[in-house]
This record gives sequence, structure tokens and C-alpha cells, in this order.
Amino acid sequence: MMLGVALVGDWGCRREPHKGAKSTASSRKSSRPDKKPKSKAPSPSTDTGKEKPAWKKRKSAKKGGDDKGKKRAAGRKESSPPPPLKGIEFTLKPNWPSFDGANVGTKYRLGYALGDKTSGKFTPKLVVLQWSGRQVESKTVIDRWAGEFVAGNNDQPKPTVKVAEIEVENLNVKLVDISGVYQPSEKQPPRPDYRFIGAIIDHDEGPTVVRAMGPSETIDNYYEQIMEFIRSVRTASKTKSQSKP
Repeated sequence: MMLGVALVGDWGCRREPHKGAKSTASSRKSSRPDKKPKSKAPSPSTDTGKEKPAWKKRKSAKKGGDDKGKKRAAGRKESSPPPPLKGIEFTLKPNWPSFDGANVGTKYRLGYALGDKTSGKFTPKLVVLQWSGRQVESKTVIDRWAGEFVAGNNDQPKPTVKVAEIEVENLNVKLVDISGVYQPSEKQPPRPDYRFIGAIIDHDEGPTVVRAMGPSETIDNYYEQIMEFIRSVRTASKTKSQSKP
């Protein structure tokens, strides 16, 4: 009989819990000491007060540092002089202040300020650029120059473009004279009554470009001197052979 009761209890009957089981478990739980919550590790973004490693400082400096968001103008470094002209030279050395062309671009060779101001994007100036070792279509350059001038309002006429061709000491020179409203990009405000004098000099070392630009009044005052400078272009004398030791 005892064996039969055991079988019925294991397979056919549901055993009732002991009346004191719940209270015993709760009392057992309450008797445990309170556990302190584990402290969470600080997140990576949390400032722990420790100084950043040197490599992190360099990385943040590369991203911009204090100058974050500012774009650096293209061109050579101020500490490095521009490369010399190849194949040609200008015999006339104007008595004008030198223009700081550090941010003009890598094609910059020399420049002069047409006035007291000697730096700045919109400073009236004459600069000489050179594409060494490559050929550039003159028409492409002229079209780009003309494209920097826009049609003004009713009080300002459309830009005028004059192109001429001369020969100076067996060098072919294309002259360009543009007047009107200067606005090279939509982000820049239009500058009315501007004048541009350009020259494209073809030779074997690559085309050389002379650009003189500023308010019409300024360019008008310097016009004759600008043309004298352009006409002073010559084929550069060959480098003298090194003397034997």
C-alpha cells in the first residue's frame, strides 16, 4: 500500500506547498544583508579629468582645432618664394610694391600691387602666372576670364570684351581687355565698374599669363604702365654653362 501511494503522488496528484513555506522564504530574504549597487564604468564620452594622450591631441589638431570649419586657401606657403619664370623674362621692373601672392596659387611667379594695399583677394594688382610643361588653349583661358564678369542691372551695361593679338620679339601675345561687373562666383557680391587687362604669351615652356585687375579708375591710371610691362617680355637668355673646376 505504501508503494501505491508513492506512485499516485508522483504521477497523478499535485502536491500542495507547505503552509509555512512562503513566510519562511520571505523571512530568509529579509534576513539577507542589503547589497550595494555596483558602480557603472564611465562611458567613453565622460570627462574623467585626465589629460588626453599626445596622439589624441594631434588627431584633434588635424581636424581643425581652433580653426575648425575654416578652409585654407590654396597656394604656396608664405615662407617659400615663388618659382622663377621659365623660358621668358620681363625686362621692365616696375617701381610698384610687391604683391604677397602666397594664396594666389601654385602657378604664381611674381606680382605687383597697383596701389598702397599689398595683400588681399580684391587688391588691385598685376600678377604673372605660368603653366610650366603644358599647353593651354588661349580661347579656353579667355572664355574663363570673360565668365567672371556678369551682366548688371539696367544701370550697368553688359561686360565688354576686347581681344587683340600682337607680336613681341618673336613671341605671340594675345591681349584681353574686359570691363563690367566682376563676380567670379555667386557666393561673392558683384563688384561693378571693374576692369581686367590680360595677356597670354605662348612659348615652348608653356603659356605665361599676365593678369591686371581692379576698379576701372585704378586700372585706367596704370594702363600705360601695364602695357609697357607686357611689351617688355623677352625670350630668356640661355643659362651659362658651368665653368670647369
